[in-house]
Amino acid sequence: MAHYHSSSEFKQLRRQISVYQTLSEVSQSIMDVQDLLQFFNMILDRTLESIFKANIGAILLKDQEDVVRMVAWKGYSDEEANTFSFNLTDSFHGWRLVET
Repeated sequence: MAHYHSSSEFKQLRRQISVYQTLSEVSQSIMDVQDLLQFFNMILDRTLESIFKANIGAILLKDQEDVVRMVAWKGYSDEEANTFSFNLTDSFHGWRLVET
């Protein structure tokens, strides 16, 4: 007996397959990565292209001083990326972030 799925179910299934394919590709590519920045850029490129279908994005990391910075970016200028940062211990939209 044939099963018919709605177009939204089909789109969701295609998206899930794309996510799994991307995760598989990234996992296989990890062995070829020579440095951490190359790794972050590869993850960002694959995620934006395959999962989000976007042309702008960034990976942010927190350093030991609780400052968040861009470590990989696409669609931003180098100047924008290199000057972007915020301190997690500062107020964030009226809320204070507290580590527990």
